[in-house]
Amino acid sequence: MKPQKTPKLTNVEYVALARDGNVEALTSLLMDPDSPSADDREAYKWLVLASDFGHEAAEELIDVLIEVSSMRYDDSGCERAAAHWELAASYLEGADSMPADLILAEKHLEFAFENHSLETINAETGENYSAEILLNRLVGKAKDLLSFHLAGGDLQKRVKESDV
Repeated sequence: MKPQKTPKLTNVEYVALARDGNVEALTSLLMDPDSPSADDREAYKWLVLASDFGHEAAEELIDVLIEVSSMRYDDSGCERAAAHWELAASYLEGADSMPADLILAEKHLEFAFENHSLETINAETGENYSAEILLNRLVGKAKDLLSFHLAGGDLQKRVKESDV
């Protein structure tokens, strides 16, 4: 008799594991090749979220994940950029039981767009992320922040302006 496969969790359940710092569960669920939820980019994303919540063990596992998984071959960095785009979108909206947090959203937008545009991320990963759909759901500072980064944002200019 074949062992039962672990069912894929919802994003809310993954957020709860990340918030609790249960990095072992995240990696075993997402990196087990017998699991229907095995996905190295997803593992990276949820470990980064655990790191955002202050769990230092996640940072060590991120380094291991990048070395021993398919992420090792992400030479363009688009897989990691896609994960950061997804986290930024969740922080901008406060989706999946994540807190709305513009500081963390900006951190992830900066990483996602450091060397890529949303178009290149989509092309390299086969995803279909839509900035327009997300922008239509956002209001106020969250919308302004995303618009700023989609326009190529100039961080040095922004820092200089905030000093005035």
